[in-house]
Amino acid sequence: MKFIKKVSKIVMAAGILLVAFAIYIYSVAEKDKTGNPANTFIGSDFSVSKTPAVPTTTPTPSPTPTPKPLAKDALRYIINNGTSQKSFDKIAQKTQTVFSVLEGLSKTDNLEMKYNNNFKFGVFIESIDNIKSGTDNKYWQFYVNGALGQVAADKQEIKAGDIIEWKLDDVSGY
Repeated sequence: MKFIKKVSKIVMAAGILLVAFAIYIYSVAEKDKTGNPANTFIGSDFSVSKTPAVPTTTPTPSPTPTPKPLAKDALRYIINNGTSQKSFDKIAQKTQTVFSVLEGLSKTDNLEMKYNNNFKFGVFIESIDNIKSGTDNKYWQFYVNGALGQVAADKQEIKAGDIIEWKLDDVSGY
């Protein structure tokens, strides 16, 4: 029993010495005689590389591109799937809806679009640009001048100067 106590004290003392030695070596590696950071331990080729815990410079976000000005008689139509977006400027017609412009884009600008018109409330967009509504609780929703549409796309009239954006929104929180 005495032997085990002696061995445990020796092991503990050796551990404390090892930690103290490591701290000393670290401090020698961090500063040379002039107080400047050193690259190597004395008498060895072991390189010390220290990464700061906090970045020294704050990364600047890349600027958001400024959209080109909208012509007086035009409207802007944006398709935003969450990872990329397409933008179309179109001349506004006298009577048109969010849906009629989307339908026109599907014919003139090679934009895939599927819809279902069998609902009392109006048209339901099933997919845009080959991305289906309902995948991962994400559905296509439209915004006019930043405001979420309150009626179906075929009921929402739009005019020159409007910015219409279709976004693939996660609706699981609603």
